Amino acid sequence: MAAEIRIGYAQDALNKIGAGTAGAAVGIFAQVEAGVDPYRQDFDRWSAIQDEKIMRMIELGATEAQLRDEYRQYDLMQEQMVQQQKLTMASATFGMLGGMAQSFYALSGNQNKAAFKAMQMFRIAETTIDTYKAAVASYSALAGIPIVGPALGAAAAAAAIAFGMAQVKAIAAMRPGGAGGVSAAAPAGVGGGGSIPSFPSPRGAEAPEPAKESIRPSPVINVHLYGDGIFDEGALDKFARQIAVPLQKAWDDGV
Repeated sequence: MAAEIRIGYAQDALNKIGAGTAGAAVGIFAQVEAGVDPYRQDFDRWSAIQDEKIMRMIELGATEAQLRDEYRQYDLMQEQMVQQQKLTMASATFGMLGGMAQSFYALSGNQNKAAFKAMQMFRIAETTIDTYKAAVASYSALAGIPIVGPALGAAAAAAAIAFGMAQVKAIAAMRPGGAGGVSAAAPAGVGGGGSIPSFPSPRGAEAPEPAKESIRPSPVINVHLYGDGIFDEGALDKFARQIAVPLQKAWDDGV
């Protein structure tokens, strides 16, 4: 019983300094190491389809140049996978560090300006990386649609960048102080103005006590559609409208 109590106290102490936020980052690193992260799984699914495509091309008498181009796609897709893995691990690292700095700032009674500055820098780095990832994913998800795909992808990427940069601006504008630990006037397009009580908490971790009233950012949800010619422009618009409401409800419910 005494040992269990000591372990409980130790875990509580670690959580208070933000160590609990390390779990999400460690999980991501472990997934990448084991080859079971989402990017590896997407690459494996794509590879299986590509293998079938190449076999069919050989049966139909494809030229050496055509086959060489198709095999080259393996290298390109693998490079893209590795890049996404690196970005995800970097984002998780900055999120973990930001969570720990936020906890230290809270434990100081919102007085340690060095901890606040570190928290601010880590959050900006995390948000910038996530913005880049969202923009690339948004474009990739739509660019393959015939005719209208590139334009839709560019528009989606631009929207993701605009949202991400608004978040970065909001974080950079925060200053120590206020009931929730930090305060600042919200920039145009982010909230309704007034005070911003705290930074958004890192993914997969609960915010420290002073951050419980943090404003939840608007969702950026990427829907990946695979295959050529699945939707024309009208059908794509109808599909987007059909899923928008249930996705928003799931976000509001904390799913």
